[in-house]
Amino acid sequence: MIAKNRITYAELTKGKAIEKRLSTKPRLKDVSKFTIVGKPALRKDALAKVTGKAQYAGDVRVPGMLYARILRPPVHGAKLKSVDAWVLQKDKEVQIIQDRDLIAVLHQYPDEAEKALSKIKAEFDLPDAKSTPRRSSNIWQMLLQKGKW
Repeated sequence: MIAKNRITYAELTKGKAIEKRLSTKPRLKDVSKFTIVGKPALRKDALAKVTGKAQYAGDVRVPGMLYARILRPPVHGAKLKSVDAWVLQKDKEVQIIQDRDLIAVLHQYPDEAEKALSKIKAEFDLPDAKSTPRRSSNIWQMLLQKGKW
């Protein structure tokens, strides 16, 4: 069941940071009662890390895996006007995905995907400078004026 009376966190805070200060300092635990800090601990992954055999997220490879690089607009609110990626169409190893304003370049190697992305020429319609917030302090006011909250 969905509640009819709802309010967002942003509406509650009205764009302000909420801070709470303690009136008294908490009592610290005596060092003699520490059971973990300062004690050696055996790690199951230590040998793999030291020998370079440890697998990190960046090391994971699966068959057919591709890396994506995304064309990002120069400013928030910019709309893609035109895109020219003809130079990449000759390269059979590069895939170009376009879904409205989203352009992504896919390749088997991350550095090649990055190079391919740099070859794309895109033109954007930029929003009016007056509607784009320049400082984080006025973002809340802009959202209120535009009726986003």
